[in-house]
Amino acid sequence: MDTPLVTVVVPVYNVAPYLETCLKSIQAQTYSHFEVILVNDGSHDESYEICSRFCKSDYRFHCINQKNMGLSKARESGIKLANGNYLTFIDSDDCVTPDFLKSLLTSLIENKTDISICGFYWWYPEKQVKIPETAISPQKIITSALFSELILSVGNGRDMCICGGYLWNKMFKTKDIKRLSTPSTPGAEDEVFLFELLPYVHKISIVNQPLYFYRQRPDSLVNRTKFSFFHVQSRKEIISRTTGTAKKAASIAYIRSVNHLVVEILRGREKNLDIFIEAHKNCQQALSLLKNEPLKNWKNKKDLKHAFLLYFGTLPLNVIKFYYYSRLNLLLAIPFELTFKVRKIIHEYRRPKMPG
Repeated sequence: MDTPLVTVVVPVYNVAPYLETCLKSIQAQTYSHFEVILVNDGSHDESYEICSRFCKSDYRFHCINQKNMGLSKARESGIKLANGNYLTFIDSDDCVTPDFLKSLLTSLIENKTDISICGFYWWYPEKQVKIPETAISPQKIITSALFSELILSVGNGRDMCICGGYLWNKMFKTKDIKRLSTPSTPGAEDEVFLFELLPYVHKISIVNQPLYFYRQRPDSLVNRTKFSFFHVQSRKEIISRTTGTAKKAASIAYIRSVNHLVVEILRGREKNLDIFIEAHKNCQQALSLLKNEPLKNWKNKKDLKHAFLLYFGTLPLNVIKFYYYSRLNLLLAIPFELTFKVRKIIHEYRRPKMPG
């Protein structure tokens, strides 16, 4: 295999306790022909000092300093400076195994694909949990059509998937990435970014090994309910940016995401009134999409259960506010616990099927 240059883009924002571990894991890569673009996005802790120290000691590390503009803009700044033939993203509070770059690059080049993807660990303070085997493809190569379906499968209350809508366990061709504009949707902008990339993608190769450590921490940008809310927002944006089958797939995923968000809220996992009201608005939009979608186009008529939850979510806002302020969990517990059990029963049906 040739030794093309790989660019690693690392957005940095107030991650001083974790940053050194991340950068040391990159420094220890068995594939050494890489450059690291560190983008300090207005940190006000010691993150910039740590970046500067690595840049002084290792010529492959480069750092730029900018005012805080968010994750998407930080990545965009790094992409503009990328010199590599291939590009990958690593979040600054995560870390990677020594073979991360080598394995992804080898898979991408040998299989002549446009993207390569690896498995990952959920990295908790006390343990590391490998993603479920059901979330890993049995094939080495998948199509862009299946990839798009798997991107939209995450965020509806089921396991994360190796092919899900996040950038950090993937390697791309830099020329493809530089064609795109970064989306502004916070939290789940990765999904929108990947959908923008799909027209340039034909095949995706899979490395069925966990090479990435995805750190779970309480002060992270995404918690459980916000994760659902961010997916609602990103899928709404995907609907506005796509046409045809992609738009239809995004519409169905949007309906399911709104449905899941309503469940999360009514089970008492969200106390933010702003998210509550936004969920109510999205219920109205999702119900409208559901009414306009011919039943015969749905994969299974059991999907009509979504209409029940969405209809409940579109009750007059005063009723919703009354629940919110009075915490009438008992009143709502029975129907929603029942619905939650139904969701579990059809969980396997809703999971995209991998070719076997």
